[in-house]
Amino acid sequence: MNTLKYLVVTILIMFFVFDGAFAEEKQAPQSKDTQDALYGFQDIPFGTPYEEVKQKLEKTYNKMEHTYSSRDWDDHISFNHFDLGDDRIEIQASFRFDHNKKFYTFDFSTEMKTADRFITDVYKEGEYLTEVFKNKYGKPSKCYTPSISTVGSRQIAPLCEWEHKDLRIVIYYVSIKAKYWATAYVTSKKMENEYNSYKKQQKNEGAKDGAKKF
Repeated sequence: MNTLKYLVVTILIMFFVFDGAFAEEKQAPQSKDTQDALYGFQDIPFGTPYEEVKQKLEKTYNKMEHTYSSRDWDDHISFNHFDLGDDRIEIQASFRFDHNKKFYTFDFSTEMKTADRFITDVYKEGEYLTEVFKNKYGKPSKCYTPSISTVGSRQIAPLCEWEHKDLRIVIYYVSIKAKYWATAYVTSKKMENEYNSYKKQQKNEGAKDGAKKF
């Protein structure tokens, strides 16, 4: 299950990079330290180093099953069976880090299920995540009613989005290899843009280096 979800992270990041509407900055000038300190997960602000986040999460959720990964494209800490208020819904919480090993986004993903359970389970679980986020972030700016065919053809179909000058808040339905689930993301826009710029720079430098190989 985790391997597919890690693949989706890459797809979502690429989606954000090439979607001009998402990439556009609409915020007043603000220092990075001030902005990052305002938002995050519980008492862990965006911009916190990996080891500090790890220590705090382990202290709070020491009895919860968790995994770690440190890769060039996906530094993350994930907790299975995360409690979001309804123990009937299986939730995986993941905390992700940028090229500087600093916390910049977290997400909640429901259990992957087959197409025959999209309406009965996956769709309702996405609606539940929406209600949780409404209680946390207020009324969404946009919501959609994606069908299973829409999710299947696009792989990623938005359910709800929230307007926020500093955060990207969005819930998706996702489909990979005939499996479906819902994922809710909260991301620092500033840190994500910096991370995407870094990856674009690395890609361009790699291409230039590749051109010299022949």
